[in-house]
Amino acid sequence: MAINNFAELQTQVTAKLEQAIDLTMKHFEQELYNCIQSEVYSYDQEWYIRTNELLDNWEIITTKNKNSVESELSFSKQISHSGSPLFQHGFEFINGGNTFLSNQSLLEIIESGKIGAIANFPQIGSRPFWSNFWKIVDRDLNKVFIQNCQSVGLPIQQGQFNYS
Repeated sequence: MAINNFAELQTQVTAKLEQAIDLTMKHFEQELYNCIQSEVYSYDQEWYIRTNELLDNWEIITTKNKNSVESELSFSKQISHSGSPLFQHGFEFINGGNTFLSNQSLLEIIESGKIGAIANFPQIGSRPFWSNFWKIVDRDLNKVFIQNCQSVGLPIQQGQFNYS
């Protein structure tokens, strides 16, 4: 396909960039799954049924503008809550047990290991899935993104890319 002007070039590059970002986000979504599996779900439990909601509630949200493509890995789906005897996901003893945790609060509690203090059972220890995930992102983002750009036909050799 011949490119005849800057607008056509920009359209083609943006489409390729979107493909590379999608591949990169899928790669890091899998890395996050691996971190969650390793840090949160790798131990045996006997007194409740696993819902795997921490593992299964992530989604990739991509936003396209005229001159940019942004993508976000989001934990935005609702999680279930239960009270006694299981005390799963977001049950809080604060305010007489009538307050539910937000998804973000639940992630922070799992990361820090403070879930015991909230659900009235012993502390289970830190499960640093999120901080371990960010170590992988910090280490691999540039390399993975460049590889994905090259795989879709964008001849990027090196660079630094912004993320948060």
